[in-house]
Amino acid sequence: MADFFQWNGSTDTGAAYITSVRGTPIVVVSATLTATLTTDTTYTSAATSLLEFNAIMVQTILGSQTGAKTLTTISGAMSSGGTMVPLYDKDFSAQMTTGAISSSRTQKFIGLTDYLGFSTTFSAGATAGSSFSITIQPLNL
Repeated sequence: MADFFQWNGSTDTGAAYITSVRGTPIVVVSATLTATLTTDTTYTSAATSLLEFNAIMVQTILGSQTGAKTLTTISGAMSSGGTMVPLYDKDFSAQMTTGAISSSRTQKFIGLTDYLGFSTTFSAGATAGSSFSITIQPLNL
């Protein structure tokens, strides 16, 4: 699928450049359970660079499962290799999270740092063979 572009310019130098409005989707967490979970289990992604983007769409795909929920929280760092800390939305005074979900969905998050980390917790009771993936779509809004 083609990228969409927008024209930007500098008022200081008059120079113009093009930036991508939408980046390439990135799978940040993916797993298939080999046994039924007896306790909540957390999967953590590596740091993901969002340089040049200011928002993401987070797509959570839950495969066949029984009685399980997943919750993804977003952390961020201001620099590569920096300390990941929870990201909070100032308007809601809440940490950026998908909330506990039991079906696939896509959600938008804005106001992000340049580097993101994702922690996804699959709840106890998820049966062997259950799978999930978290894919992000970088955006400029």
